[in-house]
Amino acid sequence: MAHQFSDPMPVSGIHQIDLDSHAVIEASAGTGKTYAIENLVVELLKSGRVLNLEEILVVTFTEKAAGELKDRIRQNIKNGLKQTPSDILRVSLDNFDSASIFTIHGFCNATLQEYAFENGEQFQSQLVDDRVVYEQGLYDIMRDEWPSRFGNDLLQILTLSGYPGATAGGTSSWINRVLDVAIRYQPSGSDTIVPDGGSDLPGMIRKAEKECSIYLDELERLIGAIDSSDFSKSDFPSRYATLNIHKNSMGKRLRIIETLLKLLSERAARNIELKDLVDLFSKLELTEDGFKVLNSRWKKEGPDYQDKLPLLPEIIEVLERLRALDIKKIQNTLTAVTVHDLKRHALQYKKERGLISYDDMITRVYQALAAVPSTLKKVLQKKYRYALVDEFQDTDMLQWKIFSAIFLESRTSRLFIIGDPKQSIYGFRGADVHAYYLARDEMIHTRGANYYCLNENWRSSPDLIASFNALFAGTEWFSDSNIRYLPAHYPAGQDPGKHRDDTSLVVMDCGCCTGTKAKYRSAHFIACELKRFIAEDPTVNLNDIAVLVTKWKEAETIETFLKHHSISYSLYKKEGLYQSKEVLELQLLLTAIANPNDLMARKKALVTRFFRIPVQQLYHYTVSVHEQPADSLFDRWIALADQRNWTLLFQSIIEDTGILFCLDIDDHDRALINYRTVMQNLEVEAYRNDFCIQEAIDYLNSLRQRNSYSHDSYNIQTIDLEKPGVQILTIHASKGLQFKTVFIAGGYTKKTPGEFWTYHNDTTRVFDLVKNPDAKDLYDLELASEEERLFYVALTRAQDRLYIPVFEPAGRSTNTAGITGAKLNSALNQIRREQRVTWLDITAVQGVMDPIHYSAMHHVDHIVIPDPLFPPVSDTFIDRRIHIDSFSGIKSRLHEPVNKYLEKHQFGDQDHQPPDDDEQYSISAPLQSVNDVRQELPHSKETGIMLHAILEHIDYQAAGNVSSPKDLIKDGTPSSNLFDSAIRYHLKIHADADMDSIKDQVAGIIWNTLNAPLNGSDLYLKQVDKKTHEVEFYYPTNRRPSSPVPEAAYREGFMHGFIDMIFLFQDKYFIIDWKSNYLEEGYSRDRIERNILDMHYDLQMKIYLQALLRWLRQFIPDYKYDTHFGGIYYLYLRGMEWGKSRNGIYFFRPEHEEIDDLPDA
Repeated sequence: MAHQFSDPMPVSGIHQIDLDSHAVIEASAGTGKTYAIENLVVELLKSGRVLNLEEILVVTFTEKAAGELKDRIRQNIKNGLKQTPSDILRVSLDNFDSASIFTIHGFCNATLQEYAFENGEQFQSQLVDDRVVYEQGLYDIMRDEWPSRFGNDLLQILTLSGYPGATAGGTSSWINRVLDVAIRYQPSGSDTIVPDGGSDLPGMIRKAEKECSIYLDELERLIGAIDSSDFSKSDFPSRYATLNIHKNSMGKRLRIIETLLKLLSERAARNIELKDLVDLFSKLELTEDGFKVLNSRWKKEGPDYQDKLPLLPEIIEVLERLRALDIKKIQNTLTAVTVHDLKRHALQYKKERGLISYDDMITRVYQALAAVPSTLKKVLQKKYRYALVDEFQDTDMLQWKIFSAIFLESRTSRLFIIGDPKQSIYGFRGADVHAYYLARDEMIHTRGANYYCLNENWRSSPDLIASFNALFAGTEWFSDSNIRYLPAHYPAGQDPGKHRDDTSLVVMDCGCCTGTKAKYRSAHFIACELKRFIAEDPTVNLNDIAVLVTKWKEAETIETFLKHHSISYSLYKKEGLYQSKEVLELQLLLTAIANPNDLMARKKALVTRFFRIPVQQLYHYTVSVHEQPADSLFDRWIALADQRNWTLLFQSIIEDTGILFCLDIDDHDRALINYRTVMQNLEVEAYRNDFCIQEAIDYLNSLRQRNSYSHDSYNIQTIDLEKPGVQILTIHASKGLQFKTVFIAGGYTKKTPGEFWTYHNDTTRVFDLVKNPDAKDLYDLELASEEERLFYVALTRAQDRLYIPVFEPAGRSTNTAGITGAKLNSALNQIRREQRVTWLDITAVQGVMDPIHYSAMHHVDHIVIPDPLFPPVSDTFIDRRIHIDSFSGIKSRLHEPVNKYLEKHQFGDQDHQPPDDDEQYSISAPLQSVNDVRQELPHSKETGIMLHAILEHIDYQAAGNVSSPKDLIKDGTPSSNLFDSAIRYHLKIHADADMDSIKDQVAGIIWNTLNAPLNGSDLYLKQVDKKTHEVEFYYPTNRRPSSPVPEAAYREGFMHGFIDMIFLFQDKYFIIDWKSNYLEEGYSRDRIERNILDMHYDLQMKIYLQALLRWLRQFIPDYKYDTHFGGIYYLYLRGMEWGKSRNGIYFFRPEHEEIDDLPDA
């Protein structure tokens, strides 16, 4: 479908775009597409080409993009008014809320509602998910239509069609395929299905069976006698074994012959059906040569069958005719028929009930525009003078027909399509890049549109841009002739100094290996490289670093290595929440609650991770006799479910089953967050709809059955995105984003072929259920092109530095190697000698981490304290009724009447308080010219945070064992680099004189802290190696007056906070809290005690003590207070001195253990 036309005209600004003609604007990655669109809108207004904003239609891809575009256009109009007063701009700003800035679905929906009378539409329709309608419709068709249509042939049809099939998740693969095709198939958009589904399926089967019988009769005549007791001794295989064929090929051929003879021998006892033929071909695993393989691989003397087996060519000819029976068409016709029926059924179902789906919105607008005559077309052509359609590469044929009808068939309207075919990666959602090609070609060749490209890359560094040009233009990266890459350049006049000036492109060479080994090797290297980043600059913003994968399965390896190296990370928009194990387990548990007398349901619940009761213990279990401690919980849950008290039910499930504390389950943090998220969502829906428990289960099940790739926000697995961490995300999710550093961690193995093929025959999109071998080249080309576009998107997310893995496939892995072991490897090798490319043999740099060594990482000896100390319970699904408190929250109300506090915070959540800081009451002060170390450091919150950061990252042994503080700040030492980064980042000090002075003081504080004997003992912090920092905790509080923390005992809830450090010394656990307070009167014990009382740190100690003791009792076997708990140190950093144990140190350890019992069930 490719047309020959000249390259687009490069433009650097909208002033170069002709506003009076149609335009195709291609915008490569980072070239400021959105900026161009917002300025085009304002220029159309300022130039008077439109009289108001309502004459411009702007369409973009997502709701988020539409919202951002509205904000930016509004701001641009304001800016334009400041520069040049204009009535058109003023009126447009006043009426901005009526601006036509939509997604395509938003535009179609607004059109249907506004012009419902003209189109014969209902004025109000209820939005529905097509998949839900299709699922219900499919079962209606199967139940009501199949028996009458297919009669006695139904069972054979189902068998031949592979119904029901099974997936790893236990669903029907046949049903999934029908639904997937039905959702994407657009007959109005020129789509077609192969086979067409219009044939008489029972008639096709009988015709094929008749032909099959004829061929088998002929084979029996040609082959001769069959020895059914030993097929190898039959005449045909015996004579074939003597042929002049290479010995290593003979075994497979004889197996083919003997399998065939077995089928022929069975004809005497029963009829041979098409299913038997399907099974035969499945067992034989024939290549494209089919049975012709029997007449190949002759030795150099040549064929000798003329004398030994003269009928061989005739036998092969009959076998090939047998193979040529169109059985694949028969196997897939039911699917095609059902897709057509489903479309018809769903249309009628939605019409009768006043329902509309997103796809219906587009279809109905198109149908109204295609009508002759079309009232809607005239109305819209009169309303809009200009249309700017963003992300046009992600549209489809039907959407293109809509815009073409409105704007290309009008003499006065102008259409601007803006997009980048190189970034078309959403084909699995229905986007069709061939719609872009058709639109571009028609607009340029038929409608005289101008063809532009934005070629100034505002995202990436000059070196990266040069690498992209070399890779994508110099290596013929894109195999699709419809795509051409035009070199981009850094914007003229822009200072590239904002980008890092070191190596921009790093190739991680994984060596000669399989794709699996390359995945592990690169993941190991990525974790080590990130650890190096953090060591060199502890203040590095991890959110600016992304690891991109092609599928979430690849992320699991990365996660494991990051956890091993204690590198925090976040999963960005991970899908499949309702297909997760946690949702299945919750559904099993709720089912057991809803059916108290169902023994099997109860047993299924007991083996989930909520209880983890071994199966062998349940053989003699009965519901009537309370044998398990969990039985009393079920009694309570049943009562709560009857009362529809969802809040207490879910709270009890989270707290009382112990799932909060089961840190040994796989990926505990993610599992817990999934539990929390699902319970939160389910609670909201249950209260909103007044569900009984069975209705709640049905609702949950409906979400589980929905397609895990439906890309709805409801199905996103969440993680704490506010916590700084490396962003792990799929390439698809990364589109439109940018990161300073990007690691590619996917593409190691080939994509698994789908249940059906999708490709294009000219402008027609084909859904090929048969997988026609004649179309394989078309399918392979489109599959390869899609992967090339995907990795173009991945690589161009980087601003400063990009890491790409490659490997040389070893042995047979050549057939399974993904793009990083194939095209990307080859392309990068072509530019490896470029000066800006660093080619790194990672097997030599860090040793080889192969799968065989993978599990060993989990056995490293380190302090057994999890982070967080207690995984957080949801502050969303219970925060309206369960109170989450903190030291900061309690402290802030100590002098406030309780009733006033409760009035202000009825459903209070202190979890969002700013973190407690030692100097939060001090005002940031400029540097003072006083020599006293305790006075020179600023008395500010930032100073405390800076000292905390250094103590969290510094090497205690190395820093504590130097001879003096001066050694810590020698140029080039790790500690000096750490001090520089922390001081510049937190105190915003850059002048050399100020920096030197501050570094002297910081070095003294750190050195003294590490060398001061704690409490006169032989314990020095420089000796501590088993420690963990910033330990987060949650634990339940209660109303008991005897609580060790009575200040928190006024209501049920949770206590939340962070402990600065926990360390293990001589088998005892200690808490440390750093205090950077400036005490004017000094740091003797009595003055520290006075400060502790003034600042209520005694309360803080009680809270920390409760958190650690609860954890010790929960997880230490044979826990004893005197044996395992050491005490709490409050270290006032400004007052600690080398060799002295009295100044700056406060030690606290109650003589007897005081701890709340866990709340009663």
